[in-house]
Amino acid sequence: MAIDLVNEAGNPLSMQDRSHLESACRRQGLPIHHMPDTVVLMPPLTMSTEEAEFAAQTFAGVVSALRPAVVS
Repeated sequence: MAIDLVNEAGNPLSMQDRSHLESACRRQGLPIHHMPDTVVLMPPLTMSTEEAEFAAQTFAGVVSALRPAVVS
């Protein structure tokens, strides 16, 4: 699953912000990887509803916490 994240001006997040996002997700147990313009979530091929909810909630929480630092 890949997600393109942009700031309010529509520009891609900086490499530093994507690295921060990846680190924060991994600290919470959600493996992701960032590419030049995309964040890739790497859930297992078989996962339970609870695991899917954990991934969605964790990613949303990290992005919400990152947003004030990214948007200037």
